[in-house]
Amino acid sequence: MDAPKRVLRLPSVCSKRFLTTKVDRCVTGLVAQQQTVGPLQLPLADVAVIAQTYTDLTGGACAIGEQPTKGLLNPKAMARLAVGEALTNLVWAKVSSLSDVKASGNWMYAAKLDGEGADMYDAAVALVDCMMELGIAIDGGKDSLSMAAQCDGEVVKAPGNLVVSAYVTCHGITLTVTPDLKLSKDGVLLHIDLGKGKCRLGGSALAQAFDQIGNDCPDVDDVTYLKKAFEVIQELLSQPLISAGHDISDGGLIVSVLEMAFAGNCGVKLNLDLEDYSLLQALFSEELGLLLEVHSKDLTVVKQKLEAAGISANVIGQVTASSDIELVVDGRLHLKEKTSDLRDIWKETSFQLEELQRLKSCVKLEKEGLKHRTSPSWSLSFIPKFTDEKLLTASSKPKVAIIREEGSNGDREMSAAFYAAGFEPWDITMSDLLSGKSSLEEYRGIAFVGGFSYADVLDSAKGWAASIRDSPAIMLKGMEGSTLGIWSAHGEGRAFFPDENVLASIVKSNLAPVRYCDDANNITEVYPFNPNGSPLGIAALCSPDGRHLAMMPHPERCFMMWQYPWYPKEWQLEKSGPRLLALGCPCSRTPENGVHSAGT
Repeated sequence: MDAPKRVLRLPSVCSKRFLTTKVDRCVTGLVAQQQTVGPLQLPLADVAVIAQTYTDLTGGACAIGEQPTKGLLNPKAMARLAVGEALTNLVWAKVSSLSDVKASGNWMYAAKLDGEGADMYDAAVALVDCMMELGIAIDGGKDSLSMAAQCDGEVVKAPGNLVVSAYVTCHGITLTVTPDLKLSKDGVLLHIDLGKGKCRLGGSALAQAFDQIGNDCPDVDDVTYLKKAFEVIQELLSQPLISAGHDISDGGLIVSVLEMAFAGNCGVKLNLDLEDYSLLQALFSEELGLLLEVHSKDLTVVKQKLEAAGISANVIGQVTASSDIELVVDGRLHLKEKTSDLRDIWKETSFQLEELQRLKSCVKLEKEGLKHRTSPSWSLSFIPKFTDEKLLTASSKPKVAIIREEGSNGDREMSAAFYAAGFEPWDITMSDLLSGKSSLEEYRGIAFVGGFSYADVLDSAKGWAASIRDSPAIMLKGMEGSTLGIWSAHGEGRAFFPDENVLASIVKSNLAPVRYCDDANNITEVYPFNPNGSPLGIAALCSPDGRHLAMMPHPERCFMMWQYPWYPKEWQLEKSGPRLLALGCPCSRTPENGVHSAGT
């Protein structure tokens, strides 16, 4: 346990939660795959995917590769591994073609120091040769060639590094595979070793954790083999025959398996044969590789397709319904630990960094709560369905004014959501209203969109559950009793009631129709389920007549299923999302007279 404990705490390996809680991961509503995955939304996504439009499934995918520690041993191998890592991350999105991949190359070297310029040249030559064999190209980038500084009479330099950012068109944004294990008792883990059994430990996280660098550096010795593996995985995604997938990079095989179990909130039983290698080599070597979770009934077909493509794959374990990680090597049990205990170690460094940047009380609540987290038990009280085609094609639709102000960033997704529900959205600015160029008299509804108006401060964005209770809100009719995830992206979202009588009146009249709730669907004020501490979990308010609704979450960013970062697999839903009903069809939710409004 000493080795995994050290490795899991390294900043290059540990959870990056301290970064992902500080950004808006859903803005535009076109984000099909953001940084976090699985029921607990852990920051383990390999590839980013964004949709091209709200009405189709085309888009783009991008991924990053970098291996700076390897450059201390072999600059040429470092460059090839950076390309390899970018591709083994990118492969989990269904892209148009490997030949369509382009990349940005960012070089960081202390080029003026002896030997550094030569190392960079060698790396660049190796990069060109590797990419020519793969059939991909770099079309941009930047250089930072002064990565050295004087400090206390010494020269301090950063390791020479190349960051490869690969991007490509994507024809099916819903075919993306994430690392979280999903198949419980029926899941089988396959390992594709792109290093072909080399198991070199040089420049690894294990070496770093013990204050070493090592001698033998991993490399991409067979570029053609990497290319074949990429193409056959793409074929398996189209079938689809892969339920979860992850690359092997910082930390090696054992870390990649653990991350898949962490994200899936499940157990794994690994069964390895060492052959001619040591236990540490087998577990912690950072040779390029791919891990696949496939259903046991599909194992034979998957292996046949891999063999037909000339790719070798080994079954290394099974997914289990237990909460344990078991490691059996050559028939001997070497490790048996709770998934949650190992996940706590992996998250420890992130929590320490967060304590320097956020309220320690909130960090403590999240840290302790994670030990007992389960998959959210969301439930729907309605059947999601597409908007009636007659409403979408009607010559006359109810007109809705989408109001935006300086800094607004939610207007396009709000318009798209209203359009999908059968309304006719119009883009209206506050300046047009104030100048008299536009008037609200002709509109049946008004929506005030969210954003960073007037220098609002960026804060965490996170999908959390919201609970719908009996209320007069027109836009929520038919959804009473449902619990589901909604993107929450705000810095100042806490509901505040200086007068307790006002709060009591709101609760009594059911004017707080949306509440934050925990995994068990209980209304809560506890962080992180309630991200801002709103009393009684209040996330929205409506007027007594139900025509005016104001909420902090962003339902306009999850009205299609591909916009959801996670939802229960038993929902069996396709393109339309459950929130589409909330925006409603005009015939059942628009008052006969006057306008109704919504705001985020």
